[in-house]
Amino acid sequence: MADKEFYEDDNALWKAVASDFAPLKSKKPIRIARDAAAAASQKRKAPEIKITPIIPSPPVLKKEIKQDYLEAGDMKHVDGSVAQKLKDGDYPIEARLDLHGRTQDEAFETMRYFIATAHSMGKRCILVITGKGVEGNGILREQFPKWLSTSGLREYILAFTHAKPQHGGDGAFYVLLRKNR
Repeated sequence: MADKEFYEDDNALWKAVASDFAPLKSKKPIRIARDAAAAASQKRKAPEIKITPIIPSPPVLKKEIKQDYLEAGDMKHVDGSVAQKLKDGDYPIEARLDLHGRTQDEAFETMRYFIATAHSMGKRCILVITGKGVEGNGILREQFPKWLSTSGLREYILAFTHAKPQHGGDGAFYVLLRKNR
């Protein structure tokens, strides 16, 4: 900041800067040629506004497991017709998440954020694709029901079950979320 110390006031600074300038030789204003169509379209174009919903962070999760959640297909909180509709894949799928290629930690964090976001946006039925794994022994598929039982996620979930073959079969789950109040 030697310059700041050198110039004691704005006038001295301006005089030093302006001393290098020379007046224009021509009295005519300088015009910049523009494509008329481009100029007109720039005037009409409204600025793009990106709306990002504010999504509350889900509470810190405790990895406690409730035994009643460990079965792939917890339907005890819904009546028979809702359970059947979910099992038959008759609810419209409003959001999908594919966990293929992720580690357990990545998959869990991605799923946690996805479910919290879907719930805050008022989605009811989501599809989570875990994959079947080698010879049907997929780690993500096995862990999924346990993850749903963790504190912080359990509050969003009303029911879940394996998906129909057209949506991934045993390698995917329908998840019915509670209503966002």
